[in-house]
Amino acid sequence: MSQSHLFAVAAGATIGAVAASTAFIFQSRKRARTEHEVVGKSTDLLPDTLNRTIPEEIQSAQVQLQKLAREAIDGHGEQNSKDLEPAYHVTLPCRRSLSKAEKEVYNRDGFVICRDWFSADEIAVLKRTVEEDHQIDTQKISVADAEGRSTKLTLWWYLGDDTYGQFGRSASLVQAASDLMGGSEPYHSHTKVLLKEPRSGGAWEWHQDFGYWYSQGLLHPDKIVDAIIAIDENTTENGCMRLVQRSHTMGRIEHGTFGGQAGADPRRVVAAMNLPGHEVIKLKLRPGDVAFMHSNTLHASSPNLSEAWRRNIIVAYNSRHNAPLEGSPDGQPPFNAIDVVGDENIMKIGVRGLIPSLNKMLLPEGVVLPEPKLQ
Repeated sequence: MSQSHLFAVAAGATIGAVAASTAFIFQSRKRARTEHEVVGKSTDLLPDTLNRTIPEEIQSAQVQLQKLAREAIDGHGEQNSKDLEPAYHVTLPCRRSLSKAEKEVYNRDGFVICRDWFSADEIAVLKRTVEEDHQIDTQKISVADAEGRSTKLTLWWYLGDDTYGQFGRSASLVQAASDLMGGSEPYHSHTKVLLKEPRSGGAWEWHQDFGYWYSQGLLHPDKIVDAIIAIDENTTENGCMRLVQRSHTMGRIEHGTFGGQAGADPRRVVAAMNLPGHEVIKLKLRPGDVAFMHSNTLHASSPNLSEAWRRNIIVAYNSRHNAPLEGSPDGQPPFNAIDVVGDENIMKIGVRGLIPSLNKMLLPEGVVLPEPKLQ
């Protein structure tokens, strides 16, 4: 797989090439109709996505389906029922936890803003790390919007002992992700730093993250959560995110390619915005705020036409039981338990940059890393 294809598969909100493989192309066939009947086949109603899947995998799955169907239980009987996943709890103290009201807002609207989750001192450490860590600059990838403007990002799959890892592994954030997944054990899907430069940072088209993550083998949209950590103030002028309230309840929308990014079907996005209660909300954040977002929430952002930076770090948490299907394209790592650290570790560790080969970074085209030297 080429580096550019790997980028398309892995970057979630930056995927373009993979969108074509996830779009449902319904085949039209002529049907003989009479006054009393419509003649057709069940295959007329199916997308051709499965036709592109390896036949052996489909045959194996069909055999398993027949077996599982035979093992179905009566009603809500307890015999042979699967045990529910036990609720996950971090073992370290949590400085901050989600309130009942915050959880209700997330479930109702598909996102929730948690003010001042991180302190000013902690965000100062994060900001300094982003500015001084040369990996953020040298390993960044530019993504064009539909009008040719460019947004830059740096992405990696594994949490390390660097400053970013202290945020992603912090007890309070990990527990919050679990709570929003219904108590599942979270693990790290990926982290990315989004860099919208003053006067030139590009837009993001309207999309759902699960519009891409589904194609990477994930099954359950409720079991993967974004934690958006604001480094700079997010304003209208510097291109803050826009979200469609309650859009996560609509399910996954078809996606296509616009510019260098993939986006949701514009007709359906417009229709969603016209539904009662589906308001377009500006996600205005202050440094230290965290916004948690559902994977099916429609969102976008405008270009940065201001004199100020707009930098966010986004940690995506997947669930232990939502790991990618075997044989899925690259882009989602298998389950790897989070080594949770205390919230105080951010200040203890201070400024510490990435090690690309250990974090497994998404690299620009043509870049090859040497093997890491482990101590």
